[in-house]
Amino acid sequence: MDGPARLDTPSTRPIPALEDYEPFRWDESLSLWRIQDSPQLSVRRYPEPKYRFDAPSGEYATVYTNSSEIGTFAEVYRIERKGRLGRAEGERYLVEITTTEPLPLIDLTDVMLLSALRLDDRISTGDHYDICRAWALAFYQDRLDLCGIRYWPRKAGRNNTNVVLFAERCSSFVGVNSANKLKHIERTMLAARDLYDLVVKFRFE
Repeated sequence: MDGPARLDTPSTRPIPALEDYEPFRWDESLSLWRIQDSPQLSVRRYPEPKYRFDAPSGEYATVYTNSSEIGTFAEVYRIERKGRLGRAEGERYLVEITTTEPLPLIDLTDVMLLSALRLDDRISTGDHYDICRAWALAFYQDRLDLCGIRYWPRKAGRNNTNVVLFAERCSSFVGVNSANKLKHIERTMLAARDLYDLVVKFRFE
């Protein structure tokens, strides 16, 4: 039996469904979280795309985040590192990102929007990254007011969401509120370990 058809790629430009679309606005009272190697906000522009919504040819830089300080551990370590945090991981930072104004986002958790775009949840969790990147570029180019994309996590569960930011569009009002090394946040780290079945090899201080 054949599997489900591949997701559609954006076939018209501009995208008709986005003409009157009212973006989801991430409240400035809510934090976003990520794990990275430095305490400063880490912005990445890849010469070739690496992650789900990266620019196909370097058209924009990205910052990947999660709405939960616990959920971000699943997205980073259950996907990329097979659930293992070696000794060096204790030196990485859990970074809390805040914004001074609401962030306008394309909301790929919105069933009505997905239907209008002829998409489904595979745009958030499926394996066809080439299609995801084509849509991200279309969103970026068609709607200059958008600061990023809200979408479902692949590993962290439906109690939280991922947000990828188009870095240049929100750099003036997004920043780091706190940054703590993983080896210094034992309670948070152990909660993530127990929830997502992670293996933690470093010592806490």
